Amino acid sequence: MSTYTVVSGDTLGGIAQHFNTTTDTLVQLNKIVNPDQIFPGQVLQLPNGAGNAATSSPAAAWAFSVGPGIAEAMRQDHTTPATDEVFQHGIGPDVQWSEAIGENGVVYRWIKATNQVHRFRPS
Repeated sequence: MSTYTVVSGDTLGGIAQHFNTTTDTLVQLNKIVNPDQIFPGQVLQLPNGAGNAATSSPAAAWAFSVGPGIAEAMRQDHTTPATDEVFQHGIGPDVQWSEAIGENGVVYRWIKATNQVHRFRPS
């Protein structure tokens, strides 16, 4: 069985698509409780025939810059990014989004299709 090591910017859906499998398969195989929370350095088991660990990162092919709305929303909230990592989820033209976490603990998510920033606090 092959493995894949998660890098910054990866999503479970993106990894599944990259290795021609499904998110559900990866969730079951790796006993993932929350498919929206995978972490850089996490090693995922891939189903037989899904590829190999030497394959380049799915995130690398999806380079994506944060919408200016995130920076503006953070300025309005008097905070700055807690990290320089940016996450992108989805690859279709209507489902791309990026997010950044503010030092205030709020997640700022910019949705490309609507060009709007949504704020939420993870539980």
